[in-house]
Amino acid sequence: MTSRRNFLTIAAASVAAPFVANAQTVTTLRMGHVTAAGSVFDMGAKKFAELFEQKTNGAVKVNVFPGGQLGQEREAMEGMPLGIVDLHLYGTSTLTAIAPEIGDCDLPFLYTSKEHADKCLESAIGDHWLKLLEPRGIIGLGWGAGGFRSCLNAKKSIATKEGFSGMKFRVAGGPVFIGMFKALGASAIQMNWGEVYTAVQQGVIDGLECPPNVMLSSKLNEVAKFVTLDEHTYSALVFGISAPAFKKLNTEQKKAAADSGVQAGRYMRELAAKLDSDASAELTAKGVKVDTIDKAPLIAAMAPVYKDLAKNQKIIEQIRAIKV
Repeated sequence: MTSRRNFLTIAAASVAAPFVANAQTVTTLRMGHVTAAGSVFDMGAKKFAELFEQKTNGAVKVNVFPGGQLGQEREAMEGMPLGIVDLHLYGTSTLTAIAPEIGDCDLPFLYTSKEHADKCLESAIGDHWLKLLEPRGIIGLGWGAGGFRSCLNAKKSIATKEGFSGMKFRVAGGPVFIGMFKALGASAIQMNWGEVYTAVQQGVIDGLECPPNVMLSSKLNEVAKFVTLDEHTYSALVFGISAPAFKKLNTEQKKAAADSGVQAGRYMRELAAKLDSDASAELTAKGVKVDTIDKAPLIAAMAPVYKDLAKNQKIIEQIRAIKV
């Protein structure tokens, strides 16, 4: 089960029973994410808000703002230490800008299954990665996920490793994703999520990578008709609260925030898996060609990524040793 992070030990002895909220002391927080209303991000954020309000008996209310209304991930991350953004759902690739080691979570083909990723994230390894964010003003409350990331493009069907050569794919950022596409002979272009649809439509990029359920919820199938189910990276997400917002909470509310992050994360990971299990049929029905691919050549091509970009080899070995 989940080991608890050091910053939460102050709340370990608190009583988990509901406490009574005074209508005059309600704390209202704003939570953002970058994808569309109704996406798995949105449902995960709303589940967190629901749980947090329940666990504080209404003393804390969280309003969710989808579609980058509170800024793209990089902007939200930079605003958190200043208290400009209270809560946000972050992809780990964005967080490498302030905690490079968290990029190890994005290493290609690191997790053999969702269950494998679950065990890693809800362990001392996941807690270690979250702890890295605290000096930069972000408290990690739990791990959600968008699902396993695959590739889609507007140019051609890709069913072999060689098909990636010369292609231009958008990535959220982080050296691991850039290195991964370089190892496949493709180019990686960093771009905010809000610019992606138009960039594919206008041919600025050939395609991008994200979980199939996100392809659907973001309507990317309208501009890209080729999907390759390579499942190269598990799209782990962090439920983050700013240090200023966290300090506003009392001991019981801090514990409620942490418990809500863990529970909303589990809900989100299960939901993403369910949505992705149906995504291939839905994409096909919408006129998208969906290709499977032999992963073995892709995995073999990732050796230089692990050699040059992995930050903590000991943790990688621990992840690979986890039994499911």
